[in-house]
Amino acid sequence: MNKAEITITNCKTEIGNHALAGCQYTVEGTFSITLPDTVLCYGEELIIDGVQCDLQKTPNQSKIWTRNLQTVNGCDSIVNISILWKKLPDFSITTKNVFDTKNSGSISYKIDQSANYSGEYYYTLNGIRDASLSNLSAANYRIVFYSEECGDSIVKNITINQYGMKVGGMYYLLNETNHTATLTYRGTSYSDYSGEYSGNITIPKTITFDGKEYQVTGINSSTFNGCNSISTITMESETPISMYSSGLSSNCIIYVPYGSSNAYKSASGWRNYTIHVINPSHVTTTTGATSAKITLGNTDEAKHISSCGMEGGEEEFAGNIIEYIGLEPNSEYANVPLFIKTKEGDMDNTTVSFTTTALELTTKPSKPVSSTTAILLAETNMSDAEVSCGFEYKRNDAPDDMAGTKVFCPVASGQMAGRLKNLKDDVYYKYRAFYQSTAGNMYYGDWQYIFTGDVAVEFDPILYTYGATVVKENEATISGYALAGSEDFTEQGFEIWAESRVNGGANAPRRMPAALGEHFFVQASGISLRRVTLTNLDAGTVYRYRVYGKVGDQYYYGTEQSFTTTGTYTPPTYTITFANWDGTELQSSQVEEGTMPEYTGATPERPEDEQYTYTFNGWSPAIVAAIADATYTAQYVSKDKHEGLVEVPSDQIPSTKVLRDGQVYIERNGKVYTVTGTEVK
Repeated sequence: MNKAEITITNCKTEIGNHALAGCQYTVEGTFSITLPDTVLCYGEELIIDGVQCDLQKTPNQSKIWTRNLQTVNGCDSIVNISILWKKLPDFSITTKNVFDTKNSGSISYKIDQSANYSGEYYYTLNGIRDASLSNLSAANYRIVFYSEECGDSIVKNITINQYGMKVGGMYYLLNETNHTATLTYRGTSYSDYSGEYSGNITIPKTITFDGKEYQVTGINSSTFNGCNSISTITMESETPISMYSSGLSSNCIIYVPYGSSNAYKSASGWRNYTIHVINPSHVTTTTGATSAKITLGNTDEAKHISSCGMEGGEEEFAGNIIEYIGLEPNSEYANVPLFIKTKEGDMDNTTVSFTTTALELTTKPSKPVSSTTAILLAETNMSDAEVSCGFEYKRNDAPDDMAGTKVFCPVASGQMAGRLKNLKDDVYYKYRAFYQSTAGNMYYGDWQYIFTGDVAVEFDPILYTYGATVVKENEATISGYALAGSEDFTEQGFEIWAESRVNGGANAPRRMPAALGEHFFVQASGISLRRVTLTNLDAGTVYRYRVYGKVGDQYYYGTEQSFTTTGTYTPPTYTITFANWDGTELQSSQVEEGTMPEYTGATPERPEDEQYTYTFNGWSPAIVAAIADATYTAQYVSKDKHEGLVEVPSDQIPSTKVLRDGQVYIERNGKVYTVTGTEVK
């Protein structure tokens, strides 16, 4: 235990590290010594001139202590001292948790007033002295209070919780330890916002807050109290999350991921609700003048829809998109019944209503007209998918009630172009664009006029490439049109090539099946090159394509388009062989597509013969990145051994080559040597 000692020497005293002054004394009789008030930390002992003072220690209360001491000269001394025992008071802590997305958590403290404490103290928060106790983020904190005069301390551990953090219009309790989230109400009580949740609600599988991802694992009690206007809840989690006493009306319809309906129907907290596997309200409709594109299901649902269509209709569409053409312009279609089939075998029904827009159909002046051929033009707001449109034409002097001839042509980005052949020269014709609905109703543009004359005019073809549809892992459907110009096409279709890889893999085009160089061609016929399906494609690959037409040796091209196949591209491997000059295999290995082969063996050798030496000189053909199985053969350069001899030695005695018994020898200075310089005896 700590000791506080007072030693009286010449009326000077010391207590602990504090010098005490103010002594009073008399010359005769006894000394009367009054020490100033002093402070002792609670738990210390007081010793004066080696004598322990027995005091009743009461924290934070003063005590007058008097003691008679006998000095060395026999006189008594009276010591008076006022003692204040110091002890840190107790501190009560109050925390305010974080609400919504603001860092408004805080810590406040209160001193125990019954202790009558008026001394100095300070605190540290997570080791930082006098740190701010407001605007705190959710975390664990350690606050320690210290006495300025004594060494004792009080430790408090506090947790600031994130409560009701707002993410995507909903509120969650976040557990930062295991990164889970529980759906809850806003504020400290559901009564603060009763009825705030309404309409169609989606509870996500995970949420992201402050850059961290949390898995949604439950719904807090009373979360939906007062929320009677909630009509549907769509669950993204395949596994039922915890839900107890949430206050959700039993009339609410629950939509769950495909394949998980049985799990929800049997799960506690969910079994009392109507469980569906698709939300019919997830319908998006885009309309044009003569068409409607209906997309069923949200992004996650679309992955599970196998087919869809109109109830009672003849056509069933693969996937989740229905595209109707041939509709009446500026017309309302109400409560069209649709069906949805899932890959898991479920089926649901819904209705959709939409209104088409007004039709725009403007006949434009033609291109320059040849004596027998003309290119007719028009502008429209019909979609590229429309096929029941084209041009009607007849001689200008034909009776008004005489029906004209109709030729159909495609639409490309609001443009129509049709080609008339075998016209008579020096004749006036009139023409107009038309559209015919599925119901047989006709819509026309204004008449335009042409005169064929008697001069042949040359003009280029018109080609257009449409965007790809039905893109899968190894398959895609492309379309376009090719309208010949002055001369007919000798060949037409699509040119396709791989541009790059996605999802990993070599970023280099692969030689594809039926490839011509790095490109391959698919031929097609007719003006409308519709629904050309490419198969045997690579997954995870960006492809580019365009319509082409060939006239003689001249190629014409439409605009370029691209699509990316789904899935992950897995590069193939090829067998790369390195062989010696005689075909002997030196090294064989499997090399991934796009990787540069490398020979790692010893330098190839070729046996010398009597006349030549050989030096390795690389491989044939030149090594390139792997795009197919390949064999590389060692190449050598040779050197004639005889040509390497020194013909004139240093002593200038000439040497000559001679042939004896089929062997070459050297005669020099009367001696005979082999070609390697060995003397022949």
